[in-house]
Amino acid sequence: MMRADRAAFLALILCGTAAGAVPVPVPVPQAGVAKPSGDVRTAIAEAYALGQKGDCAGLLARLDPVVPGLAPGADRNAVQLLRLNCLAPAGRGGELAAVQAELVKAEPTNPIVRGFGILIAADAGDMKGAGEQLAVLAEKTPDGLSGISGRLWRAINQTLSESKDIALRDRIAVALARADWQPTDLPELRGDVAEAAVSVLVRRGEVVEAGQILPRVTSPESLFELAILRDHAPIWPQLEEQMGPQSGRAIDAFATDRLAAFAAQPDDPQTRLGAVRAFVLLGRYREASETAASVAVANGMGEDAVSTVRLDAQALGMTGGRAAAIARLQPFATLDFVRTPVAVSGMIALAETLDEADRAADALTAARAGLTQGGPALSPWGAAWLRRTEACSLAALGRAGEAKVVTAALRAKPDDNPAAAIEASLCAKEDGAAETVAVATLATADGAAMIADQFQPEDALWVRNGSRLRALWTAFLKRPAVAAAFEKRARILPQALRPAAEPRAIPRAGGSGVPTA
Repeated sequence: MMRADRAAFLALILCGTAAGAVPVPVPVPQAGVAKPSGDVRTAIAEAYALGQKGDCAGLLARLDPVVPGLAPGADRNAVQLLRLNCLAPAGRGGELAAVQAELVKAEPTNPIVRGFGILIAADAGDMKGAGEQLAVLAEKTPDGLSGISGRLWRAINQTLSESKDIALRDRIAVALARADWQPTDLPELRGDVAEAAVSVLVRRGEVVEAGQILPRVTSPESLFELAILRDHAPIWPQLEEQMGPQSGRAIDAFATDRLAAFAAQPDDPQTRLGAVRAFVLLGRYREASETAASVAVANGMGEDAVSTVRLDAQALGMTGGRAAAIARLQPFATLDFVRTPVAVSGMIALAETLDEADRAADALTAARAGLTQGGPALSPWGAAWLRRTEACSLAALGRAGEAKVVTAALRAKPDDNPAAAIEASLCAKEDGAAETVAVATLATADGAAMIADQFQPEDALWVRNGSRLRALWTAFLKRPAVAAAFEKRARILPQALRPAAEPRAIPRAGGSGVPTA
């Protein structure tokens, strides 16, 4: 079954500049260095005031004439730092690299200069170079992380994962966690970074530090993922205490926070998504759909809105059946994914839901439409989920030969999405080939993290919809070689941690901050 967090291509979205449109502070000249002339000081002060107002065009107009006459030194550096901060907002991003290169020679350890190096490398498509610079920034001058967007980190992280540059990816995760980085555009990524760092540190044997970071992982879904991988066995006691019986302690704490945030900002897409997630985790599907009902599927919708609709479809599936879920997802088929690339995950979910509803012909049409229309919005991971649905639909329609062609193509590139390759093979009744992929995938920590959740029984999940695809994995785990490989790397979530079948009471923060029903 598709994992929503990996289904869509996470497009690179830069935050515009390293510190928005607000200029950096003017450096104070070092002792022994001549102070700037009065004219330069006046220009800097006036430019700074313009930048504070968000007038980057004015700032550049004031400073551009000053630059040619400035010799290397503190005053020139101050001017160039101010200009660096405003070039992109003023539509002059093509000049960034030259100014940043000059400043790298003059002030190589300046966090603002380092931050812009990350942005420039990423914008040029050099995600490894951007990652290397991000690691240095986080390790050496973590104060400069305030200008790095969460979306940029996700793009770097995804690229490094796909290219198997695991050492650099893990180095960045630990450095960001040690800096306790929380991006302003996606504050919930603090927990994702912590989760990644915990995994790295436990595998290194640095269990004490991992345990210190673990409380930052507040998402019940993330705690679930940590709890099913054997690499994390040294912290399982602390982890299970944090989750609580039936994962209730983690669910209630998460729901309390997200519902309070939504009450304070009911029109914010991010807080609405948080509230819908909270209700789904609580097993309160009607409340989830009521909260999500006003979010329409339309061109230009944001990532939070797309995720809200996908969650709403899952909730509707629990209260109104798959027909209601399909109706909620159907409008994704009408979108322009060039204009709205984040919405491609809705198309993937639609195709899968049609397949689960035994509407094989419709699922095949949706999967192929997604592959045709998705274009650059589709990552290899997302495209593989659509190919999976294509294979399963073909098999259900009795077109076994065509299904086998699709599954063979998926198995030829298993790293793109091993779960999709395995699931398609199971649909095509090629269990032996699926076993080969599964055993190889489970041989590594990263591979196990990609498929361990697929083997979990339905009662370990928050949405229990009688999935035919999940049933394939349950039967697949009975194969001796698969079971042995799985047991080395993962486990089935203990019964005591599985969510209650009945809805939980809606928690509310009492005077002590403790959730109350």
